[in-house]
Amino acid sequence: MKIGFLTHGLSLRGAEVAVFDYAKGTREQLGLESFLLVRRGVETETSPVFRRWQEAVPCLQYDDRVDLGRILRREGIRVLYQIKPGRADGWVFPGVRNCIHAMFPNTEFHGDVYLYVSRWLSREMTG
Repeated sequence: MKIGFLTHGLSLRGAEVAVFDYAKGTREQLGLESFLLVRRGVETETSPVFRRWQEAVPCLQYDDRVDLGRILRREGIRVLYQIKPGRADGWVFPGVRNCIHAMFPNTEFHGDVYLYVSRWLSREMTG
């Protein structure tokens, strides 16, 4: 199964580290075909972060939401993982299982799977 891990930026902290770790772990520990989906133009050519990511997991670059949709279809990616604040921002794609990992309290549930990042946050938001 092909799984895409979406990020809009490059850094060695926070959500981007989680996305990288999940993509790498999915590939190495579960044997699934994972890809990092990275927005083009975030200094990918000169970034040591991007070079490190490319060495561990194949990286596909996208320009915008429409371009990302084309890439998902072309590559046959079946699952799209996103870690984000949690609000419905329009980054949900037809034909793909959209998995949303919400970092903050929010009730704009969207995607096929919507999970909070911690047990505490899940209890606070859902009772």
